[in-house]
Amino acid sequence: MADKINYSSESLLNLKFTKDVRGYDPLEVDEALDKVIEDLRTYEKYRSQTTQYIQRIERDIHDLNEKIKALEVENAKLKERLSDIGENPTAARENIALLKRIAALEDELYKLGGNPSKIK
Repeated sequence: MADKINYSSESLLNLKFTKDVRGYDPLEVDEALDKVIEDLRTYEKYRSQTTQYIQRIERDIHDLNEKIKALEVENAKLKERLSDIGENPTAARENIALLKRIAALEDELYKLGGNPSKIK
């Protein structure tokens, strides 16, 4: 919390007021309640920001899980394609080298902020 908190739970529990003829000094009580309200507003603001942050993180997790599923499907398809290459060992090595090069280039595009699947 960036905002300053006036009272901890312990200091609020131990808060003492000056007594006057009719009870506690109303000005002191009013000032203390104003500080408690400030603390409550600070807490509510913090809670709201934290809730929004958690929701954003949960959306990110969901999106990443969807990407993982898509990559697992793509990986399975590529494994199937690679299993057919075993008949010609030279072509297989060349194809694997090409696939590795393509994967490396795609990684570099991702690092630069591009999406290789959207390139035509």
